[in-house]
Amino acid sequence: MLRCSHVHTPRSDTAAMSSHARRTFIFSLSLTLGVAAAALPAPPPDASSLLTPEPSAVSSAAETHSSHASTDAADRPAQPPMATDKRKPALPEPLFWAYGWRNAAHLASYRDLGLNTIYVDLPLVQPGPDPAVRQLIRAAAAAGLHVIVGIPTGLGRQQAGERDPTSSYNERYVSALEEFVGAAVRAYRDEPAVIAWGTQHDPAAYMTYCDRDFQRHLEGYYASVDELNETWGAQFLSFRSVRMADAEPDSSQPFAIGRRSLAVAEYKRAAFAELHNVWLTSIRKFDDSRPIFTGRLRLYRSLAAVPTDYSCIVSDATGAPVVTDLHTQALERIAIARRAGLCEAVPCLRLPPGGEGFGPRVRRGLLRRWLTLAAVQGARGVAFASWERLYADTQELHEALRSLLTDPACTELFTIRPKSSAAILYEPYVRVTTHGRSGFYGYLDAPGDLEPATLLGTCRRPSAYGTVDVLALEDIEKIDLARYGVILAPRAFHLPESAQQAVESYVQDGGAFVADLGLGVFQTGSWTDLPPRMMNLFGIEEFVSLKNTYRGGWQAGNGFVGAETAEFPSLRRRASTSGTVELHGGKAAFKGWHGMVTPAWETELILVLDTEAKGNVPKPGSPKRLPRRRRAAKSEARVSATSSGVLLSRRGRGIALYATTRLWEAWPPSDPLYQAFHKDLFARRANVVLQTREGLYPRSILAGATESGVWAYNTTDVSQRVRLVAGAAHSRIHLDTAARVVAAFRRPGGMPSGSELLSLHVPAHTAVQAVALPIAVEPFTDNATTIGHRYGPDGVEFEIAGADAELIPQRGGKIRLYAARAVTVRVTVESGTYQAPPGSMHRVTISRRGQRTPPVVLELEADEKGRLRFTRPFVRHIVRIEPIERGNE
Repeated sequence: MLRCSHVHTPRSDTAAMSSHARRTFIFSLSLTLGVAAAALPAPPPDASSLLTPEPSAVSSAAETHSSHASTDAADRPAQPPMATDKRKPALPEPLFWAYGWRNAAHLASYRDLGLNTIYVDLPLVQPGPDPAVRQLIRAAAAAGLHVIVGIPTGLGRQQAGERDPTSSYNERYVSALEEFVGAAVRAYRDEPAVIAWGTQHDPAAYMTYCDRDFQRHLEGYYASVDELNETWGAQFLSFRSVRMADAEPDSSQPFAIGRRSLAVAEYKRAAFAELHNVWLTSIRKFDDSRPIFTGRLRLYRSLAAVPTDYSCIVSDATGAPVVTDLHTQALERIAIARRAGLCEAVPCLRLPPGGEGFGPRVRRGLLRRWLTLAAVQGARGVAFASWERLYADTQELHEALRSLLTDPACTELFTIRPKSSAAILYEPYVRVTTHGRSGFYGYLDAPGDLEPATLLGTCRRPSAYGTVDVLALEDIEKIDLARYGVILAPRAFHLPESAQQAVESYVQDGGAFVADLGLGVFQTGSWTDLPPRMMNLFGIEEFVSLKNTYRGGWQAGNGFVGAETAEFPSLRRRASTSGTVELHGGKAAFKGWHGMVTPAWETELILVLDTEAKGNVPKPGSPKRLPRRRRAAKSEARVSATSSGVLLSRRGRGIALYATTRLWEAWPPSDPLYQAFHKDLFARRANVVLQTREGLYPRSILAGATESGVWAYNTTDVSQRVRLVAGAAHSRIHLDTAARVVAAFRRPGGMPSGSELLSLHVPAHTAVQAVALPIAVEPFTDNATTIGHRYGPDGVEFEIAGADAELIPQRGGKIRLYAARAVTVRVTVESGTYQAPPGSMHRVTISRRGQRTPPVVLELEADEKGRLRFTRPFVRHIVRIEPIERGNE
């Protein structure tokens, strides 16, 4: 049997805590079934060494936060603010629904499965109230269900073509849309059960692209047709003479991608975004108080183009090829749809297929695993593609779903808001071809490669450094990029000046920005040129040429580490890549076109492509830096100093890396050099570092940071003691979790980093979330270990042990602390669920565990900031705090 259990955590009113009651819970997915499990890790170390840090991981988590604000940890709020736009209406709770419910007789079965929402798609008929729809809404309301009303904003006009296109430029369509939307919203907005509106499903099928709209798009982008001609190298007489066929594909350019074809792709992306803006504006004109959902979006390019004014983006995996292991088919969709927390994301799930090889036990196991992974990746709920299919499914699947969705502890998983320290910039241009299909990733009609699909695929499961966010181009200027230690930018063809400035500032402030061949082609119109600001950022004096051959005349090759640097301690000279491309008996990581550049004298070539270049390219074992070159050198000398590979440029407190080839297309995550390179990048400003022996992408234990703590997921068949470093954790106490704070973890300025070593007991097939409390414990020397036992409005109880406390596991996963040396510690309790308003009085009782000495009792007054602070030596003490009622003084 599968069980869900939890330990209640009282509600916190601080801005950092969720609007729902927080719990430290165990989401038990104990499988007695025959589902294949991942390989088990090496046996855990002895209990006495559970919190012994691995120096490289600890220093990465502690030191790479040096660019964050240097205020004292105790003076900070419990958690940083969430990225979600506070101006948008919030969702009431995690939502679970099935599309297609239209039969009130099924209502009891629907609710019994744990579904708490119905999605009613309005019929495309004469606008106005529909008695059948109203009856469904009121039946759902009587059953205590939420209702989302889906409006067919496409208006069924996809068959009309250019005569009456579904386009934001078409005044007839916009007028008809507003009339229909107005009637629909007015008909149901007074129904209390209606919590949100939805727009057209699969809008890509309703989009109409035409030359006239393309011309209007160009008119808005270029000041005149002369500027267009100068940019394109064309001779158009007017914008009206430009046709999309004149621009795509651009066979004269590498990969058939140039400024013209990118202009068409950008028009299609912008048209999709603007049409969604029109839909949203039309609904808000009649109701601006409810959230607005997208319809079901199948294509990755659509997820990246939706305006972030939408409250929730629904990603639909039902159109993807059948994948037997469910978690691999849709998790990256969640990361794309979340847009770094600017939107909520709800994935639409296709149930595991039945039949041979997919018996009840396997299906239940897949469903539970997929829901867990979706939740910890930040999904705000889940939708099922068809109520009729779900209703007709087996009793075993119904029982499995009911066990997951009816237990409050399990649904709390869907309140997790990931706190990522790495991001991928995804531009929906390249037409990636996978599983025999194309167009999922981009709007270009030119043949596509596997980038950025291969890199986005790594978002399906967290790395040892937690989850990865996915950013669209418009998101760069909406969020604080300083939250990320690294931003990866595959095939970033379009990078306008404002985005370039944001990236430049991000690097100057300590971030790492990694881009590859094709950056800024939309701006420069050339594959052998980068925007001037980017040339300076990456330390490139000249982009000399573009080649298509590697050593030996092959069109693929590998790279080797040409320089060891402080920023990449895991890279070892002479190490070479391996990839997925067949190459004379081996495997190559890079293929096709690659650039030859002249680096500036201070730029380092850390990864060298094995090309036909006869210039000054360092070989294994050569000096770290390329020799300095005189700027007045002749062109022949400059060409002789050209190089190809990954360049490292230091700017301010950060670094910028540029790959002269497609870095992520054929370089697989399984390659040890890939893992070493990305490990050092992900370690920058890492919010969490999992102590694991399974490499960059572990399979047995997964972990990540949240806005309120950390989570860990044990995918194996045995209980595990999970150790991880929580970076910038502000020295907080965690409920039912051993947390060690080390005084030596300091930033370059001398302030404590707040990083902690956490030890969690995680049962088999279980996800555990450890919630950080607004209580900071800061040792002046050595280290201290804490465990939170109780936290509520009536009191607080926690344990503090001094230096090098020994951890002894107890029955039921509890931990006890032993054998500690005395350490002086400052304790700060901030107002949260336990209130400490300025001037209020509180009793602090400190008793020595294991001894009968009388406890120390303190009476403290909260300071003007609503905090309690005291400093004392601790060995192994229990601390209890409770308010002193004025009438009982």
